[in-house]
Formats: sequence, C-alpha cells, structure tokens
Amino acid sequence: MLSVDNVPGATSYEWYVDGVLKATTIRPSYNLPMNGNVSCGNSYYFGVVAAGNCGNSLQPYIIAEMPPCEFPYTVSPNPSSDNVRIEINNSEMAKANTKKSAEIQEVELYDKMGLIKRKQKFGKGQTAATISVVALPNDVYTLRIFDGKIWQSCKIIIQH
Repeated sequence: MLSVDNVPGATSYEWYVDGVLKATTIRPSYNLPMNGNVSCGNSYYFGVVAAGNCGNSLQPYIIAEMPPCEFPYTVSPNPSSDNVRIEINNSEMAKANTKKSAEIQEVELYDKMGLIKRKQKFGKGQTAATISVVALPNDVYTLRIFDGKIWQSCKIIIQH
C-alpha cells in the first residue's frame, strides 16, 4: 500500500515505480499489485505526483528494499506508522527444507547511522512478534531478527 497525505486542490494522484507510471487514482493511496511490479531482493523508488487545476506537485521518491526471496519472515505493514508485526513465513521455511522449527528470539531496529533504536528479546518458541515504531521519526530502518543461530535483516519504512 502506497499513501501520502491529502494534498489540498489535488484532483488526482499519479503513482510511479522506478520512474514508470503505474496508476492514476483520485485518492491519496494506491494498493500496488506486487506481481510484475516488484520482486524480492531488489530496491525500488516509489514516487507520487499530486495533480490539480493549478498544476502538478514535485515528484518525491522514497526508496524501498524488498526482503530476499528466501527471507523466512513476513514483516508488515511496510511502510508502518505505529506497529510492525513479524511472523514466521512457513512457506519459505518449507522451501528451505529446514528441520529446525523457526522462532523469533530477538529483534533489533537500526537507523541509517547504525544506531540501535529498538531492541526486544522474546521467549523461546516465539513465532510472531510486534514492535512499536510510533516514537521513531520517518525514515528507512534496518530490522534484524535473530532465531537463536543466525541474524537476518530487511529494510522497513516508518512513515507517519
């Protein structure tokens, strides 16, 4: 889901992925279909133009990195404004033919400067977790998840 604040006087919103127009809507939000538009493991620039009788706005972009295809967790919503939920992605675990039961033992959230902004530990056997991001400023963060043996990471966007 892509969304922006309502722009006064806007009659439509044009949604772009890597500079290519994907849709025009009358609402300041758009549910971008993943199929054929973005794929796992790649980085994308998402942009929007607010159009109205007085002209068009600038086209701001935000970069988003999709987690790798074999990433064993589902992280949502992304972007988020209040809470981020992390769950074991059982289909990816099955593809990896892992005999270990997946769990979430620890979660860390880093800013662009590499500073830890959130750190949370969980009990053994935890398969889902929620962390609050409501107090963090808008930005792109690195989310690291520890399963007891290895750390895996993905990018998340905080957008209030």
